[in-house]
Amino acid sequence: MFALSIAKRFITHNKTQSFFIVLGIAVGVAVQIFVGILIDSLQANLIDKTVGSSPHLVISNNVDTANLNRFADLETQLKADTRVTKFTATATGNVFVLTPDKGYPALIQGVEFTSSQNDVFGFQKNLMSGTLPATASDALIGQDLLNSLKTHIGQLINVADAQGNKHTLKITGVVDTGVLSVNQTLLVTDLKTAQDFFGYGNDAASVVVQVKDVFNVEKVASSLPTSLAGQQLLVKTWKQTNAQLLSALGGQSSSSLMIQIFVLLSVVIAIASVLSITVMQKSRQIGILKAMGISDRDAIWVFLIQAFMLGILGASLGLAFGFGLFGSFITFAKTADGSPIVTPYIRTIFVSLTWLIAVVAATFAGVLPARKSSALNPIEIIRNG
Repeated sequence: MFALSIAKRFITHNKTQSFFIVLGIAVGVAVQIFVGILIDSLQANLIDKTVGSSPHLVISNNVDTANLNRFADLETQLKADTRVTKFTATATGNVFVLTPDKGYPALIQGVEFTSSQNDVFGFQKNLMSGTLPATASDALIGQDLLNSLKTHIGQLINVADAQGNKHTLKITGVVDTGVLSVNQTLLVTDLKTAQDFFGYGNDAASVVVQVKDVFNVEKVASSLPTSLAGQQLLVKTWKQTNAQLLSALGGQSSSSLMIQIFVLLSVVIAIASVLSITVMQKSRQIGILKAMGISDRDAIWVFLIQAFMLGILGASLGLAFGFGLFGSFITFAKTADGSPIVTPYIRTIFVSLTWLIAVVAATFAGVLPARKSSALNPIEIIRNG
């Protein structure tokens, strides 16, 4: 193709100019990749810390004082839903852990331990030592509550509720939830133990659920029944209880988008300016080519192809720079314990679109110079040259 060969010649003839165009595109793409991946990683890490070991959906009786009965029917439906990853019925109650000196306030949380599909709260993942409850009256204990009680795994502890009912629990494991206030009060038993101690019978306080896509949790919630065995159900999503977090994430995304738009705009302006100068520099050559029979259409294609090729080179180099910059960031930016500040979260669609948009934008930047080249009059150029 004639236009392609001319475009290649223009690029290689002035290597310094072409280098700086490619470098400018690469720097712009690198900034976009770095900022985009950093924001995505920060958001993914924040979401994981906020709801990673927390329910995405909480299903309970719509009446505050009523328990949830026939919850097994609800669990059957959840098990068949491929969008659901984990679920468990819960029974909870406040108690005091009795010691010779004082009583320590605690929260007993009864959950199902029949399979890993029930580990909504991440107790298996957060287990520091010991084992999960296997029999009635076995219990996990929060790390800080264990330290306050000055006890250990295998020790028996006595607990009492507000009515004075007492129960003895055996510590089988220690968990660290990462939240101090929770670690200071947490006791975890199997569901049956909590049901018996707090008088739930065969009922539960709620059924808690985790889903595959936390941002589409409303779709799962809307598919759930509104009533069960004559009781009206109340379904709350993590979005409803974390409205401020979602607002902050939205602000982050908007800021990232604005940065990327202005970076892209600056790259387009820079490329268009440089290529416009190239048209003036190459006007004599273009005039001669037109005099030899090259069409205005081919003249346009020369600069569009040139911009396209520079865009591909710059965008590809920018991806390498962007990943290298982010890799350096997570290598040298560490927390106090030596771990990376963020765990990388890379969306392939974002990276692909960034590359594609950069190439398209670079090609678009060649439109104005291309139009200028097509408007050149070969006779005037040669005469004045």
